[in-house]
Amino acid sequence: MPAILTRPILNNAIRTFSKVQIRFFSTTSGLLSKKIVIIGGVAGGASAAARLRRLDETATITMFERGPFVSFANCGLPYYVGDVIKDDKDLVLATPALFKNRFKIDVRTQNEVLKIDPKAKTVEVKDAANNTTYSESYDSLVLAPGAFPIRPPLPGIDLPGIFILRTIPDSMLVRSWMEKHTIKRAVVVGGGFIGLETAENLVHRGVEVTIVEMGTQVLPPMDPGALVFY
Repeated sequence: MPAILTRPILNNAIRTFSKVQIRFFSTTSGLLSKKIVIIGGVAGGASAAARLRRLDETATITMFERGPFVSFANCGLPYYVGDVIKDDKDLVLATPALFKNRFKIDVRTQNEVLKIDPKAKTVEVKDAANNTTYSESYDSLVLAPGAFPIRPPLPGIDLPGIFILRTIPDSMLVRSWMEKHTIKRAVVVGGGFIGLETAENLVHRGVEVTIVEMGTQVLPPMDPGALVFY
């Protein structure tokens, strides 16, 4: 019986365009910093990069994403697991080439920022593809590392058949497991949007699903009274 963990813990990240403008917009000249480094892609980092480019057409913008994809449809992951979306390429919203050609933004996937030196204004970056480490300078820095799912410190948490669902590679692992094994029952930990969509798609594939939610209701952000209509 596989288990899929979907509830996230949010890291410290810049999540609103207003904060980005307050931090990077000069009160004197109205111009942004000359060199901007963004740590993290996907929803937060990629959106911030596009917004910053609109504010300044000449700034040098570099975005580091430790994963292989810089922008993808998070809510589509359960539907890839459920085989409703057949091709993982349909989950990709934007590529590094698109950011380069359309926005003149340098996107480096599979590059993980290991250290930040605020005094020297540099970041230490590991290039996973080449297994090398290098330093990159910046004038201003955006932190958009995103979130990660909770992995409860329980006995057996690392056993085969227990997955997280947060990225495209995560969904590939779940789908591959289902293709290699006969799955009759599954437990989905987390009753948020992704958790419920995952349960829906597992049922679509003929799996009996149990949802475990630590709160008093599924879809915690929604008003309890509104849920009676679903």
